[in-house]
Amino acid sequence: MISATFAGFWLVFLTTVYVFWERLSVNAVRYILFSVLIIYQIRWGSAWLVLPPQELPVAVIASLLYTPMLLMVLGLMEGQRTGVIVGMSIALFMAITAQVGSLRPEVAEVALGDPRVGTLIFLLITVYVFIGNAQAVQQTLLEERGKQTKLMQTQANSDPLTAMLNRRGLDVAITDLLLKQKPFGVLMIDVDHFKKLNDTLGHAVGDSVLSRISTIIKSSVRDSDIAGRWGGEEFLVLCASGETSQILGFGERLRAQIELKSQDGEAPVTVSIGVSISLNEPFDNAVERADKGLYQAKEDGRNCVRACWPEV
Repeated sequence: MISATFAGFWLVFLTTVYVFWERLSVNAVRYILFSVLIIYQIRWGSAWLVLPPQELPVAVIASLLYTPMLLMVLGLMEGQRTGVIVGMSIALFMAITAQVGSLRPEVAEVALGDPRVGTLIFLLITVYVFIGNAQAVQQTLLEERGKQTKLMQTQANSDPLTAMLNRRGLDVAITDLLLKQKPFGVLMIDVDHFKKLNDTLGHAVGDSVLSRISTIIKSSVRDSDIAGRWGGEEFLVLCASGETSQILGFGERLRAQIELKSQDGEAPVTVSIGVSISLNEPFDNAVERADKGLYQAKEDGRNCVRACWPEV
């Protein structure tokens, strides 16, 4: 009678949890798992110490099957340290209870030939399937949250106008490049007469120009290169090359592409480019030299590429 009542309670309880699973918070799931674990330990202890010995086989099988699964899930949720502490405490309680309960004369005479075992095993497998499905649902939710987190990180590192890396995203990329300890090219690109264009034709046209130039830059760089919007009308390209001639040639090709392809737009524009190279040094040094090259390009009439290499 007690086993049947307990099985009925367990079935109703699991059904309720399954129906409301997606609405449950992590804390609610935690409390449910702890509650079920405590219920099974009460069932285990009462079967050994208090209840008629006929209840022992079913209680033992149920507890030995469920308790490890519950402890495993709790360990995954709470971490290794808490999982070990809870697990050792439960193991100690079950060992002491069984040791004391086995001294009861009536318990010693009980065999495990209980006709309810088959039905119980069926219920246990059904419950195991429920737990597996519930875990799969939880895993799906975690994956979805992971995708959302990745999307948020991408949005935080992207410039909304050009869809290129923003200053923050470039900082991350620069850190990765510096960790490789290999030389790489630095190209600082500035739109010529952009302030005049904005004042004359309006910010909407200015935004369109920046978007068009970013598209040209993205289509011109290689997969190994990194491009982003440095700020305002400035773009930064990190070229995966340690040869000064290749860096300078790439800058010239990029300038020519922008001049050629931007002529079809509402406001034809050109760019000035300053190039340098980063040689296992603070990145600010390379940027400062690229800025000097950009300043020289503007002094020389704009729409050109000028280099400022480090002194060796």
